[in-house]
Amino acid sequence: MSDFYIIGPNPDEEDIVLNEQIISDNPSEGDAIVGIATFTPYVQNSFAPVFYAYANNTDYLLDETSGQVFQIAESISNDNGQIVVMNIRTTNEDGGTNETKFCSSLELIGDKVPDTAYVAYSDNDYQSFGFFRPVSLNSQRSQLRRCGKFRRRAHNITYFGTYPVRFSAIELNLNKGSM
Repeated sequence: MSDFYIIGPNPDEEDIVLNEQIISDNPSEGDAIVGIATFTPYVQNSFAPVFYAYANNTDYLLDETSGQVFQIAESISNDNGQIVVMNIRTTNEDGGTNETKFCSSLELIGDKVPDTAYVAYSDNDYQSFGFFRPVSLNSQRSQLRRCGKFRRRAHNITYFGTYPVRFSAIELNLNKGSM
């Protein structure tokens, strides 16, 4: 585990992007957020169900790769004790115009749970995505501010937690520009 420090005048948690660099070993009091970063590696595999069955009030899926039968229940949000990673990647959106857009905020519309999702975006046709920024799913408005400028953009939303979460929309606050 490593300590991380974010230096700045009263940083706003919603606008923080963590990089793995330790900026200072002794930040002055009031200038930093100090915490512990824990990184846990995991393997993400695909799940290719090929057959569905419903019997005795239970849903079952047959996995094509392993031949195992899995039970599915809405009340369970893990896979045999392991977290399930939800990754949503949108299509490239340009709003019907090639003009530059300035995004003052992005809001995730979905379930309110005491957890965090992460949002990144690509302005170069999926060639690369920027840093993932945390979005509190427990806030009244699950927003990111200062999302930059773009002509065409795809978003990537990642959630890995213990709550069943549904997202229904991404709402962007855009202004057209000429830059």
